[in-house]
Amino acid sequence: SDGSFFCTFASSRLSFFRTHERHVFRSLRSSWCSDFLLTPDDRHLIVAGSRELRVWNIDSKKIVHEQSSETVRFEKIALSPDGRFLVSGGGGSWDSEKRRVIGDGDYAVYLWRLPKDVWPDETELTASHSSS
Repeated sequence: SDGSFFCTFASSRLSFFRTHERHVFRSLRSSWCSDFLLTPDDRHLIVAGSRELRVWNIDSKKIVHEQSSETVRFEKIALSPDGRFLVSGGGGSWDSEKRRVIGDGDYAVYLWRLPKDVWPDETELTASHSSS
């Protein structure tokens, strides 16, 4: 949220870099990833796979919440500004020649309420937004 670090995914590893340094300062091993994002307070990383969603605590490197489904796709995700709700959707891929989405999937959008222990601390969010 403050731009001090960013995350990448490659070779089954989520790597965290500080913007002013060139080396990884933290990494998490994940066998899959179609999309990921940080919570507004930078405490959690939400990682989406085809039919699974995991929420990692960045400091402890532990999974604090998992969601899986036989029918729901977690291809793309987005967070509400307050960090309490997650939007997921997916299925198929864009065919530029046919100019439409093709392939497997339910093509639906889902709204999820994240567990309270993942919600950002209100005082941290207020402080980080007022200092920017």
